[in-house]
Amino acid sequence: MIEISAVGDVFLGDYTISLGFGIKSSIKNNGFDYHFENIKNIFKNKDLVIGNLETIISDIGMDERDIKSIICRGDKGSVNVLKNAGFNMVNIANIYCSTALMLLMTQFTRYEVMILMLLA
Repeated sequence: MIEISAVGDVFLGDYTISLGFGIKSSIKNNGFDYHFENIKNIFKNKDLVIGNLETIISDIGMDERDIKSIICRGDKGSVNVLKNAGFNMVNIANIYCSTALMLLMTQFTRYEVMILMLLA
């Protein structure tokens, strides 16, 4: 028997109302594993752990002066957060991240490598 865990709404960035104190900022202040340390054991013995990633993990095209450019962005180290928590695969689905996602699509090769690093 194959055991699968599916998780929704994994958000590793800051949003407009939480810039500077959202999840991305919390990860920066508390360490990469802080938010998943209490649930890692749930995923530990699963064959597949899938998450709906509501964040773009990239700095491609990011401009700190443009709020549309910085919202919904996780730190590149967030890949390790997901990997250490036990995720094997994520999909990206968040309409609010569309600006960052469009910038990534122009450089898909680099983005594809980041996802593959997560799955390795």
